[in-house]
Amino acid sequence: MSWLKNPEKEITQGSIIDGIEWGMGDDPLSIVLSNPCDLEHGKASFLIVAALLPANETISMSKEFLSRINDVESFELPRKRWTSLSNYLLDIIHNKVIIRYFFIDPSDVIDSPSLLVDFQLVRSVPISRKKDLKYIAQLPDPFKEQMIMHFAAYTSRIAVNRVDNFRESQLILELAKPYKSSV
Repeated sequence: MSWLKNPEKEITQGSIIDGIEWGMGDDPLSIVLSNPCDLEHGKASFLIVAALLPANETISMSKEFLSRINDVESFELPRKRWTSLSNYLLDIIHNKVIIRYFFIDPSDVIDSPSLLVDFQLVRSVPISRKKDLKYIAQLPDPFKEQMIMHFAAYTSRIAVNRVDNFRESQLILELAKPYKSSV
Protein backbone atom coordinates (compact mmCIF):
# COMPACT_ATOMS: atom_id res chain seq x y z
CA MET A 1 0.00 0.00 0.00
CA SER A 2 1.29 3.43 -0.87
CA TRP A 3 -0.19 6.60 0.60
CA LEU A 4 1.20 8.77 -2.19
CA LYS A 5 2.11 8.52 -5.84
CA ASN A 6 4.22 10.67 -8.10
CA PRO A 7 2.70 13.88 -9.50
CA GLU A 8 0.18 13.69 -12.33
CA LYS A 9 -0.15 16.17 -15.24
CA GLU A 10 -1.97 18.95 -13.40
CA ILE A 11 -2.41 20.08 -9.82
CA THR A 12 -5.76 18.79 -8.59
CA GLN A 13 -7.50 17.75 -5.38
CA GLY A 14 -5.06 15.81 -3.21
CA SER A 15 -1.96 17.33 -4.83
CA ILE A 16 0.86 17.98 -2.39
CA ILE A 17 2.51 21.26 -3.27
CA ASP A 18 5.29 23.53 -2.08
CA GLY A 19 5.38 27.31 -2.30
CA ILE A 20 2.44 28.42 -0.15
CA GLU A 21 3.36 31.05 2.43
CA TRP A 22 1.90 30.20 5.83
CA GLY A 23 3.80 32.76 7.90
CA MET A 24 5.11 30.04 10.20
CA GLY A 25 8.89 30.26 9.73
CA ASP A 26 9.68 27.26 7.57
CA ASP A 27 6.52 27.06 5.50
CA PRO A 28 5.12 23.52 5.51
CA LEU A 29 4.02 21.65 2.41
CA SER A 30 0.35 22.01 1.50
CA ILE A 31 -2.36 19.78 0.06
CA VAL A 32 -5.07 20.91 -2.34
CA LEU A 33 -8.67 20.58 -1.10
CA SER A 34 -10.35 22.32 -4.06
CA ASN A 35 -13.02 20.51 -6.05
CA PRO A 36 -11.27 18.68 -8.94
CA CYS A 37 -14.15 19.38 -11.32
CA ASP A 38 -13.82 23.14 -10.74
CA LEU A 39 -10.08 22.97 -11.35
CA GLU A 40 -10.40 20.81 -14.47
CA HIS A 41 -13.03 23.05 -16.09
CA GLY A 42 -11.44 26.38 -15.17
CA LYS A 43 -14.24 27.31 -12.74
CA ALA A 44 -11.99 27.88 -9.71
CA SER A 45 -10.72 31.37 -8.93
CA PHE A 46 -8.78 30.10 -5.93
CA LEU A 47 -6.93 26.99 -4.80
CA ILE A 48 -8.12 25.91 -1.37
CA VAL A 49 -5.18 24.36 0.48
CA ALA A 50 -4.41 22.97 3.93
CA ALA A 51 -1.03 22.84 5.66
CA LEU A 52 0.78 19.54 6.20
CA LEU A 53 2.35 19.35 9.65
CA PRO A 54 4.86 16.84 11.07
CA ALA A 55 2.72 14.13 12.69
CA ASN A 56 5.04 13.26 15.57
CA GLU A 57 5.47 16.85 16.78
CA THR A 58 1.77 17.62 16.46
CA ILE A 59 0.45 14.43 18.06
CA SER A 60 2.93 14.52 20.95
CA MET A 61 1.56 17.93 22.00
CA SER A 62 -2.08 16.81 22.03
CA LYS A 63 -3.93 16.41 25.31
CA GLU A 64 -4.98 12.89 24.25
CA PHE A 65 -1.33 11.84 23.83
CA LEU A 66 -0.16 13.58 26.98
CA SER A 67 -2.91 11.98 29.08
CA ARG A 68 -1.54 8.56 28.15
CA ILE A 69 2.03 9.33 29.22
CA ASN A 70 1.51 11.63 32.21
CA ASP A 71 3.27 10.68 35.46
CA VAL A 72 5.51 8.20 33.65
CA GLU A 73 9.05 8.20 35.02
CA SER A 74 10.79 6.66 31.99
CA PHE A 75 10.18 6.12 28.30
CA GLU A 76 9.17 2.51 28.99
CA LEU A 77 5.42 2.45 29.47
CA PRO A 78 3.55 -0.17 31.47
CA ARG A 79 1.60 -2.58 29.25
CA LYS A 80 -1.82 -0.93 29.80
CA ARG A 81 -0.47 2.52 28.99
CA TRP A 82 1.40 1.25 25.93
CA THR A 83 -1.75 -0.48 24.68
CA SER A 84 -3.79 2.68 25.23
CA LEU A 85 -1.19 4.82 23.44
CA SER A 86 -0.86 2.31 20.59
CA ASN A 87 -4.63 2.15 20.08
CA TYR A 88 -4.84 5.96 20.07
CA LEU A 89 -2.06 6.16 17.46
CA LEU A 90 -3.62 3.38 15.34
CA ASP A 91 -6.88 5.34 15.24
CA ILE A 92 -4.90 8.29 13.86
CA ILE A 93 -2.85 6.20 11.40
CA HIS A 94 -6.01 4.58 10.00
CA ASN A 95 -7.98 7.86 10.12
CA LYS A 96 -10.72 6.12 12.11
CA VAL A 97 -12.05 9.18 13.90
CA ILE A 98 -13.11 12.57 12.60
CA ILE A 99 -10.62 14.95 14.15
CA ARG A 100 -8.81 18.12 13.14
CA TYR A 101 -6.16 16.08 11.31
CA PHE A 102 -5.86 13.52 8.52
CA PHE A 103 -2.82 11.21 8.61
CA ILE A 104 -0.55 10.60 5.59
CA ASP A 105 2.62 8.48 5.44
CA PRO A 106 4.58 10.08 2.57
CA SER A 107 7.70 7.87 2.85
CA ASP A 108 7.19 6.03 -0.48
CA VAL A 109 7.43 9.25 -2.52
CA ILE A 110 8.70 12.09 -0.31
CA ASP A 111 11.69 12.02 2.03
CA SER A 112 9.63 13.20 4.97
CA PRO A 113 8.34 11.87 8.27
CA SER A 114 4.61 11.17 8.63
CA LEU A 115 2.36 14.17 8.02
CA LEU A 116 -1.00 15.45 9.20
CA VAL A 117 -3.35 17.52 7.06
CA ASP A 118 -4.47 20.30 9.41
CA PHE A 119 -8.10 21.22 8.71
CA GLN A 120 -7.74 24.40 10.78
CA LEU A 121 -4.77 25.70 8.77
CA VAL A 122 -6.63 26.30 5.51
CA ARG A 123 -6.30 29.17 3.07
CA SER A 124 -7.28 30.26 -0.41
CA VAL A 125 -4.61 31.14 -2.95
CA PRO A 126 -5.40 32.86 -6.28
CA ILE A 127 -5.48 30.27 -9.06
CA SER A 128 -3.01 32.45 -10.98
CA ARG A 129 -0.34 31.35 -8.45
CA LYS A 130 -0.72 27.71 -9.54
CA LYS A 131 2.10 28.07 -12.06
CA ASP A 132 4.49 29.20 -9.28
CA LEU A 133 3.84 26.17 -7.06
CA LYS A 134 6.00 23.05 -7.03
CA TYR A 135 3.95 19.86 -7.47
CA ILE A 136 5.55 17.26 -5.17
CA ALA A 137 3.21 14.24 -5.02
CA GLN A 138 -0.40 13.11 -5.34
CA LEU A 139 -2.69 11.57 -2.73
CA PRO A 140 -4.41 8.80 -4.74
CA ASP A 141 -7.94 7.43 -4.60
CA PRO A 142 -9.45 6.32 -2.21
CA PHE A 143 -7.28 8.28 0.28
CA LYS A 144 -8.16 11.53 -1.48
CA GLU A 145 -11.89 10.88 -1.09
CA GLN A 146 -11.42 9.79 2.53
CA MET A 147 -9.51 13.01 3.29
CA ILE A 148 -12.23 15.19 1.73
CA MET A 149 -14.93 13.28 3.63
CA HIS A 150 -13.03 13.94 6.88
CA PHE A 151 -12.59 17.61 5.95
CA ALA A 152 -16.32 17.99 5.24
CA ALA A 153 -17.29 16.17 8.44
CA TYR A 154 -14.82 18.14 10.56
CA THR A 155 -15.89 21.53 9.23
CA SER A 156 -19.62 20.76 9.44
CA ARG A 157 -19.71 19.59 13.06
CA ILE A 158 -22.68 20.89 15.04
CA ALA A 159 -22.40 21.71 18.72
CA VAL A 160 -25.05 19.94 20.79
CA ASN A 161 -25.69 19.87 24.52
CA ARG A 162 -24.25 16.88 26.35
CA VAL A 163 -25.97 14.85 29.03
CA ASP A 164 -24.91 15.67 32.60
CA ASN A 165 -22.28 13.55 34.37
CA PHE A 166 -24.83 11.63 36.42
CA ARG A 167 -26.85 10.56 33.36
CA GLU A 168 -23.64 9.81 31.49
CA SER A 169 -22.61 7.41 34.29
CA GLN A 170 -26.04 5.74 34.19
CA LEU A 171 -25.78 5.24 30.44
CA ILE A 172 -22.30 3.76 30.72
CA LEU A 173 -23.58 1.22 33.27
CA GLU A 174 -26.58 0.39 31.09
CA LEU A 175 -24.51 -0.13 27.96
CA ALA A 176 -21.74 -2.09 29.74
CA LYS A 177 -24.11 -4.64 31.36
CA PRO A 178 -23.33 -7.15 32.71
CA TYR A 179 -19.81 -5.68 33.21
CA LYS A 180 -18.96 -3.10 35.84
CA SER A 181 -15.93 -1.49 37.43
CA SER A 182 -14.17 -3.41 40.20
CA VAL A 183 -13.09 -0.14 41.80
